[in-house]
This record gives sequence, structure tokens and C-alpha cells, in this order.
Amino acid sequence: MCSASTNMSVDEHFMTPDGTGFSDVHNNLATFLQPYYRDQRPVVIRGAVQMAPATKRWTSWEYWQQAFAESNTMVAVEMGGSYGSEQSERVEIPILGYLQYLEMFEERHGRIGKASWNDSNVPSDQKTLSSWSIPSSELVYMAQNDLPQQLHNDIFIPNFCQIDNSFEGDGLGDSSSSLGLGRLYSIMLWMGPRGCVSPLHFDPLDNCLMQHVGRKRVLLYEPTSSTSGWHYAGCDGQQTNTSPINPEVMDGNDTNSDQLQQVKTQYPLFLEEAPPRKECILNPGDLLYIPAKWWHHVRSIDTSASVNVWWR
Repeated sequence: MCSASTNMSVDEHFMTPDGTGFSDVHNNLATFLQPYYRDQRPVVIRGAVQMAPATKRWTSWEYWQQAFAESNTMVAVEMGGSYGSEQSERVEIPILGYLQYLEMFEERHGRIGKASWNDSNVPSDQKTLSSWSIPSSELVYMAQNDLPQQLHNDIFIPNFCQIDNSFEGDGLGDSSSSLGLGRLYSIMLWMGPRGCVSPLHFDPLDNCLMQHVGRKRVLLYEPTSSTSGWHYAGCDGQQTNTSPINPEVMDGNDTNSDQLQQVKTQYPLFLEEAPPRKECILNPGDLLYIPAKWWHHVRSIDTSASVNVWWR
């Protein structure tokens, strides 16, 4: 069996509310994450942001419409549903127009994905690309937009990545501890229907991905030596931090699928040299720490809204 098909779960820690709020891990988030940051290992903290207002408010279309009723806020969207793909076109539209699109999409296709990737009752051979896909022509992904000012009070930003308290909203965890320089670079909003994808890529900065609405599936690969080109980054018109390979071709038991055969032919090093992949399903309220330069592929299982922060 090739290394690219070897699958492992991402480390995870479950947050348990107690009578006075969250556990000590929640209050000392930087201390808990320190060994993961030091060793550059990803980890999921279940429920880390479940108390953030966004986790409840953002499920309501009425809330979004009220938040932007008096605004002409424009957002960049990917026509085709895959961020950065050469098959997608990035255009700007009013955010209220995008909200109308999402409502119409849900009326047609529903909000919840049919196949639950973390459901052991779903046979592995049904967890394939075709089991719940939506035509790309119907997908519009609001990917990597600066978080609008109207939503800043809805989220929590980990204090360890903004030691200068540059974010005016509520912080998460001990405000006296930082990881790295504690320098916050950006806060991004990601929103889209099920089927939207961020292709396999890496970021140069450490990343906290906070899930507020719906579920996302994340596949991760650790960085490897610069001499290994298993990812074929920069090929087929992609950016130098982005791979043309869809790692989902390794899902299921169909070793003769057209998609897998294409990868075998075009990108043989992916099957021969890719490190074992890690996988997790993010639920509303979860936080995923993605170390700098870890390759990751993200797919929305349901209508999804997420916020990520990059820091150094």
C-alpha cells in the first residue's frame, strides 16, 4: 500500500464545560498548545470556540441580513467552488447577494451533506468523490476574505497570537502568554455551501482554523525535504504553494477509479513519496491548529462558516 493512502487521525483534545466555565486548558490555551507548537504538530481542540457568539448567530440567515442591511460590503468569491483552482474565477459581489445565493442553494440541495465522513456506519467504499458531490457550476465559495467589521464581536481570537491585543473583540485564553512572537497577521472569513474546497496547499505562517457553522473535512500532510516533489507544487498553472493533486482520490476502496488512475499517470511521486496523511472532521465550536508549511486540503461537508487567523 502506498504511503499516500495511509491515514491517521489528528490529535484531539475535548473541552468539557464545568460549573465555572471551561477547564484550565481553555484558560491556559497557550500552555496546552506549547508542545504542539514546539514540535510543529497539528491538533484539534474540540469545543474551544463553542461559546463564541458566532457559533449560534451565524446559523441564522436573518442575523446575517440584519448585520449587513445598511452596508455595501463587497466580498471576493470563487465561481466554481474551489479556491485558487484554474477552473474557478474570482470575482467581487455584494455580501447580501452572496447570502441570497446560499439561501437558494440550500432550498435546492439542503444544508447538510448526505455522507457523514466521521460516521462508522457509512461503508468506506461509499466515501468517494462522487458520493455527495455538487456540480462545480453551482458552487460559489466566499474564500479568504478579511473578516468584516460587523462580525468582529461574534468571534474569539486566541490571545497567544495577538500579544499586543490588536483585535478589538474578545480574546480566548490567558492574555499574558504567547506562542512565537504573538504577532497577528490576518483574520479571514470562509463561507460556502457543501462541496466547496480549498485545494492541497501550505501557508508560510501558523494557522488556527475555527469552525462556527457546519462541518469541514481536513486532510493534512507534514512538510518534507525540499528534494521531494511528491506534491508537484506549481505544476499545471498552480501557485508554488499549491498542489494540483486532489488527495481525496485515495478515499474508498476503488483502486481503479478514473481519478486515481489519472494521479498514477500524471503524479506518480504522490503515491510513492507522500508522507502519511492525517485527517479530522471539524464540527461547530472546534479549533484546529495547523503548523506553518503543513500541507492541507479542506472540504465543506455542510453549509459552512469558518474563521482562521495567521500569526507568527
